[in-house]
Amino acid sequence: MKHKVLCIALSAVVALGIAGAAAGCKDVEEDLNNIKIFLPFEVVDGYTSYNELPVYQELEKRTGVKVEYTHGVYNDIQ
Repeated sequence: MKHKVLCIALSAVVALGIAGAAAGCKDVEEDLNNIKIFLPFEVVDGYTSYNELPVYQELEKRTGVKVEYTHGVYNDIQ
């Protein structure tokens, strides 16, 4: 009998935790068409940003996702 009560109590706690987490997710707005990516590499000579590279411009056209690249080296991360 003790085992059943313990299982029911633990199930209730887990259910409440999941319900609380799900309620908090409603406030989050996601824009999946605009993303930011950090690349720890220097930009190819002749370009100032990865957004200028033809390969990345083509990827944006084909996927419809606008990507904002932040680039540098790992020491730039703060």
